[in-house]
This record gives sequence, C-alpha cells and structure tokens, in this order.
Amino acid sequence: MIINSNHEEFYLGFYEKLRNSQKWPGEFMFKFILDGQSKNLVNLKKIFNKYSPIFKLKKSKKKNFKV
Repeated sequence: MIINSNHEEFYLGFYEKLRNSQKWPGEFMFKFILDGQSKNLVNLKKIFNKYSPIFKLKKSKKKNFKV
C-alpha cells in the first residue's frame, strides 16, 4: 500500500477525479456485509426504502455472511 504523505493533495486529487467521473447528483452503489444470521438486513432495508433502492443479495461461500 502506498501512503501519500500529503493527505490534502491526495484528497483534492481524489475529489477532482470523482467530480469528473460522475454526473451529479447521481446514483451511488453501497455495499454492506452482514452476518448471515443477522436481522439487521430488515433494518437496513427500512433506512433506504424511501429511495426505491435495488437490493442484490449474495451469500458468502460458507454462508456466514450476506453481501
């Protein structure tokens, strides 16, 4: 991992790249990883309901997590 010693310069560059690569406002993808037995998925969906989200669920290979 390369660590930039000048954080302000890094984030200004990151901000410019982000601004140039997206149409604002626009869609944004979030990724959440939850314990496979967690009931937090219902709560998470409630938070985003007003935005008419599209949810895609994928279980981990060992089915310990939902992505």
